[in-house]
Amino acid sequence: MESIRIMEDFNWEAYESSQTLSSLSAEELEKAYNGITNTVKKEEIVDGTVIAMNKREVVVNIGYKSDGIISASEFRYNPDLKVGDIVEVLVENGSSKNGQLILSHRKARSKKAWEKVNQAYENNETISCYVKSRIKGGMIVDIYGFEAFLPASQIDIVRVSDLDVYIGKNLDVKINKINKEFKNVVVSHKIVMTEKLQKKSSDKTLLKDIWQKHTEVQEQILRQRTAPLAIVPSKTEIINEKLHVVLDTSDNTEQIKNDIIQTLDITDNDCHFDDGYIFAPITNWNKLDELTKYRISTKANKEYVSFTFSPVIDGKITDKKAQFTEVKELLEKLEIDYDFDKNRRLQISINDLNKLKDYDEFSKLQIALPEIASAIIPTYPSILYYLERICPNHNFKNIETFRDYKKTKSGVIINKQLVVEGGYFKNDVLVELEEIFALRMCKVEFDFTIDKDFIHKYDWTKNIFGLPKEKNGTITFRRKIKEKKAVDIIYDEDLVSEGEIIEESINEKNEIEYFNSQSTDDFHFEYTLDRQIIDKIFGRDNYVVTERYFYEYKENRKWATTEELDRFNDQIHTELRNKDIGIERTGSSIGIDFNWRETSLPELLTQLSQEFGFIDFALYKRGHKCNFDIKYKKAELTGIMDELHDAFEDLNIELVKKGTELSFFKEFNNIEDLIAFKPILSHKLNSFDSSRYSCIISDVPSGCVKLLYHYDKQSRDGERIEAVNELKSADFLVGDLLIGKLIRITAYPEIVLDISGDNYEITKQLFEDANVEYITPDLSGDLEKLARLKESLNRIIQGRDVENISLGDFIFDASKAGGIKDFEESIRLEEQEISKHILNGKIDKNQPQKTAIAKALLAPDIALIQGPPGTGKSTAIAELIWQHTRKSPDKKILLTSETNLAVDNAIDRVVNQYHNLIKPIRIGDESRLETEGLQFSYSAMYRWAKGEDWNAKKKNVSIDDDDDEEENDVHSDMDSIYEAPEKLILLNWMENVGRRLDSEKMPSEAQELWKDLLENPTSELKNLFFDNYIKNCNVIGATCSSIGQKNIIMSESIESSGKRNRFVPTKFYRIYRQIFSEKEGVYNPKIYFDMVIQDESSKSTPAELSLPLIYGKKNVIIGDHRQLPPMLSRESFINSFDYLIKREKNDDEREKMKELKSYVLKNFKSLEISHFERLFTQIDVNLKGVFNYQFRMHPAINDVIKQFYKDEGGLECGLTNPIDLGVDDPDYINNGASRYHGITAGPIDPETHVLWIDSSSPEMLDGTSRVNYGEVAIIKKLLTELNESESFHEYINKWESVEDKQIGLISFYGKQLRLLKEMTKEFDNSQIPVRVSTVDRFQGMERNIIIVSMVRSHCIQNEKNQKPNFERYPEDGYSKQEGLGFAQSPNRLNVALSRAKRLLIIVGDSKLFRTKDIYENVYQTIAAPNNVYGKILTASEYGL
Repeated sequence: MESIRIMEDFNWEAYESSQTLSSLSAEELEKAYNGITNTVKKEEIVDGTVIAMNKREVVVNIGYKSDGIISASEFRYNPDLKVGDIVEVLVENGSSKNGQLILSHRKARSKKAWEKVNQAYENNETISCYVKSRIKGGMIVDIYGFEAFLPASQIDIVRVSDLDVYIGKNLDVKINKINKEFKNVVVSHKIVMTEKLQKKSSDKTLLKDIWQKHTEVQEQILRQRTAPLAIVPSKTEIINEKLHVVLDTSDNTEQIKNDIIQTLDITDNDCHFDDGYIFAPITNWNKLDELTKYRISTKANKEYVSFTFSPVIDGKITDKKAQFTEVKELLEKLEIDYDFDKNRRLQISINDLNKLKDYDEFSKLQIALPEIASAIIPTYPSILYYLERICPNHNFKNIETFRDYKKTKSGVIINKQLVVEGGYFKNDVLVELEEIFALRMCKVEFDFTIDKDFIHKYDWTKNIFGLPKEKNGTITFRRKIKEKKAVDIIYDEDLVSEGEIIEESINEKNEIEYFNSQSTDDFHFEYTLDRQIIDKIFGRDNYVVTERYFYEYKENRKWATTEELDRFNDQIHTELRNKDIGIERTGSSIGIDFNWRETSLPELLTQLSQEFGFIDFALYKRGHKCNFDIKYKKAELTGIMDELHDAFEDLNIELVKKGTELSFFKEFNNIEDLIAFKPILSHKLNSFDSSRYSCIISDVPSGCVKLLYHYDKQSRDGERIEAVNELKSADFLVGDLLIGKLIRITAYPEIVLDISGDNYEITKQLFEDANVEYITPDLSGDLEKLARLKESLNRIIQGRDVENISLGDFIFDASKAGGIKDFEESIRLEEQEISKHILNGKIDKNQPQKTAIAKALLAPDIALIQGPPGTGKSTAIAELIWQHTRKSPDKKILLTSETNLAVDNAIDRVVNQYHNLIKPIRIGDESRLETEGLQFSYSAMYRWAKGEDWNAKKKNVSIDDDDDEEENDVHSDMDSIYEAPEKLILLNWMENVGRRLDSEKMPSEAQELWKDLLENPTSELKNLFFDNYIKNCNVIGATCSSIGQKNIIMSESIESSGKRNRFVPTKFYRIYRQIFSEKEGVYNPKIYFDMVIQDESSKSTPAELSLPLIYGKKNVIIGDHRQLPPMLSRESFINSFDYLIKREKNDDEREKMKELKSYVLKNFKSLEISHFERLFTQIDVNLKGVFNYQFRMHPAINDVIKQFYKDEGGLECGLTNPIDLGVDDPDYINNGASRYHGITAGPIDPETHVLWIDSSSPEMLDGTSRVNYGEVAIIKKLLTELNESESFHEYINKWESVEDKQIGLISFYGKQLRLLKEMTKEFDNSQIPVRVSTVDRFQGMERNIIIVSMVRSHCIQNEKNQKPNFERYPEDGYSKQEGLGFAQSPNRLNVALSRAKRLLIIVGDSKLFRTKDIYENVYQTIAAPNNVYGKILTASEYGL
């Protein structure tokens, strides 16, 4: 028995001292004793003191002759109970048989509880409850000793999936309902949580807390990814400067199994882990305590093993008449060789399937066979690889021919031939090839190509010399060579070998001449005779001869080296990746989908062999099986499911095996309930029709229980693969040695690293000499970015080291930003100054832009500008920089954005030929700079000053990646064309200096000298200009994430290592320091800017937004909250908080995290709102500007999207308002305002600028994505008509840039993009240049022509080529659906439609989309009778 804890302050000495009592007489003692006894009455509630306690019992003293012992379970609601506490107890009896006082704390509480419950209800008090147990629909809780009900819906703000985690815990609740008649009480924890969050949500610190914690957790998760990866040393290999390693995927499931076996004391015979269960003796099972069960179950769960120690009843119900079952029975009856893959697809040869179709029994089953079959084809390096080894630098052609042939076992014959042009193999080479491939010469061809002027001199009608018939001026003499006995060769026993079919002639029918041997003398003699005839007829110099030697060979799959197999794997992944062909990770097989009714597999393989001669294709001997995904009619089990659900609500039921079988199980907490349930279940199963249904309850050995065991290896592997995917392109280390970059992960668990860098030799030596067991990902760059984000957010929240001390207030609540004094007068004067010193005359005529710039210049803290697409944000930014620098040329400006493109576009606009006042420098990796930004690059200017090639843009190291392309971004190689900038900014500066020469006052000789000096500067002059430019730099351009002074991660690492305190500068700061250290007189100057201009801010989170703002005295934030917000993942958010909750040891902090998580779950939609929109809504109207004129789109396209901006004052087309700048001018090359296209193609004519083709075709669910085959067909027809249109080709030929030529093809779904991408391969990209991408990727881009595929439809099909069923669905022939999915967001629609400059084509189902007002407005705008530029066409009107 556990020892009792003694009450520390109880005077046991006085209590036990005989001296105290001995002074009393016996009568006095008895009187005192009886007096004590008489003071305690039965059923009386008194206070007692806890004097001792252990886990099972609590000893309470109430001043009676003996103490009372109360079960510790009565105090479970109070985990903080301790010795010395005063508790209420009810006296049940004066004494037990052994003289012990009988007390009850629970009854004492219960007696007073009802009064307290009513009081708490009336006063709306928050009280504590103890969760006792789980019941149907919720939990039983203890309040004041009274049992109350806590419904599952009232436990948290969001749905709780696992109620058991609350058992044994204390929760704060409010009483929600009371039934006084039956004394029933319902409580709610959700109300308490909601009230707390409502109170906190009014506090702006809540938003700060969420983003601060989210950033911290993201950093911790990223650090987790830097954990070393265990590898298998024996499987490490280096090939072609690539390191192939196999990850160690071992787990602890064997240990889990051993723990289960030992805990239950069972034998191997009881264990059926692979089948998903074990048997355990009931006696052993009963011995287990809850703590042991919990420990092992928790440990198992961490290893993806589901095991709960709950005994089960399970079984299955099979429909004997299901199509699936009957097909299996028929295949076995006919003794047809078949199988099923893991997806239950039928695996059968096409020959056997055709036989099966002929049977009446099969026809009666009414099986709808799919049109598409899938075939797995073994692949191996072809003979060309071997020839490259022994005969390098020679050209050979490999020919494989596959033909149906029913006389062979496989049903197919294969002929493999090698063609050598202009020569033949020497004997020593032939011997080697004969030994490995049984190679033999089989045919010789001599082509005599006759000069066109002489070919008709021969009378071909008579053909007296019996020449072969000429074809296109060529006469071909063919001779076959008789076969000698074949050489023995080792074959793969499962594959078709040519040996079994070599006797079957597949030669040309008219070839009857043979050589008797492969002797070169024989065919040289024949060649001489043929040539003499040709000489005689056509003349010796009037023809050209080509010799071809054909060799037959046999398949051999044993010869390739590891290096050749690796090279083959690289090649097959590279060349077949865009062919809609699945490739096995090692390249040993491919998967092909094909229409088996229209194309035979041999024909398809012959085509592939002709296209990919480096691959040796094969088939299996016993009839090559293909996969057929047959859609069986669902078995009649739904009624059975419903009956079982109605009878047993907590019975787990699942349809399996293509819907032909029901599996069921039920878990129990005790044996008694299991035993009682089994006959009830049996009775129910026996009520079903036994002639139709086979019902089985799994047998369990007598005296045992069955426990379910499930190892979810698929989820574990999936999570591991996902984790490795996150490391794609990451650098890896062994210790501190950088070994290379991860380039391939498709063959998981094998991964490949490119180790060809500077450390190649060391890395190679390391892996050859040492037993390397771990490689470590180096994510220091990503960690550094997150660390800077976290640091900047902390600095803002704490008000530490920020240029504007009020930033922490107005960045989360823009209403607190300082206002503009004397607003009306100040703005009027500022606008006058802008007009007086205008840089771009267009802005002076654009009042909204001019006013927004004036507000930004006058705002003391922050100004916001809402800039819709095409409204000239970059031009306005350049004007803002100019106007600010004009007043304060020595003040610094930071121009930043999350993308290089936005920074480079804006910074390019400040260049002009009139002044050198603005001196921008672009800081960033040159390999990522756009052409516009490279001219300002510090590195490029430095190279120019040193006499080097300044415009030699550095490139990133390319990654040889065999993985699939990103689902969300499909593009052509044309997208990555790089154009060097015309000139460096320093050269522009020098030209401006030259323009200032006073030609009237300066002598002509001096002028010529100056011009020559500026046009051909000396190195001294170059350095002089460079130094002065740097010295007077006043604008810095950089991406948000690059900005910062200290490399936090590396600096902390150095400090923690015990070395002297120092900081490691970021790449940004190294350049910043070189620019400003001399000017500011310190080696490490502080980063600060008088103004920070941040563009494209709508997609930034508060953390991303904050990083550059901490360095600005004033901040101008530019964005468009009507476009896409930050891409936030709800799952990522929740996972982040779960991660933190699990690891937080402080109870208060853990509760705080739970509250934040609940807030995120409840308010995630508000978090998805861009922070820019939040600030824009909060800020004073005098501090925000709106651009209302766009200059990108034709006015007809503008009319379609302007509705998105009606709350911001609308959107007008600046190309026609206030005056028409020539928007329909046919000379669109010379008139930059023209949006004319002049195309006539199908429904498009030169006046068409917006076209909606109403598809109405059904959508289809494809995995988690969606596709619409009807829309693909429409777009294909559109592209075909454009391709056939002379006006379209005339149009694209006028453009020089790829972007202007391209058609942008946009959709909301990745799977639809893949279909569109495959479809566009049918067109010549040089004739129909197309860029296919998602809406998200297209934000920030524009194209002249945009086609949008909406995908979603008012009806849905279940499979491709599904025919409409008007009997079942009278209206459309397909099932209805109403969801809009991704298209639900107006922001996405806005981005998609606003990418087009000249022609916008929408392909979508108006019947569905017009149910939403904003889509209805789009439709009506296009359909308006007075809209001469818009057109609506149904698919049927379009001929589809």
